[in-house]
Amino acid sequence: MAVTKTHPIKSTLKAAIDYILNPEKTDGKLLASSFGCGLETADIEFAWTREAAGDRGTHLGR
Repeated sequence: MAVTKTHPIKSTLKAAIDYILNPEKTDGKLLASSFGCGLETADIEFAWTREAAGDRGTHLGR
C-alpha cells in the first residue's frame, strides 16, 4: 500500500517546487501536472494568491 505524506513548506516556494519537479524523479516532468497554474510559474502564482489573501503565516504551502 502506498503512503503519501504532506509537510509544510517553510523555505521558499521556488525551491520546494523545483524539488518536486525534479526531472529525475518525474520521468522528465512527464509525471508532473498542475491544476489552476502553470508548472513553470507555480511559485509566482502561489505568491500572488498569498499576497491577495493577506496571509503572513510561517507556512508557505502544504
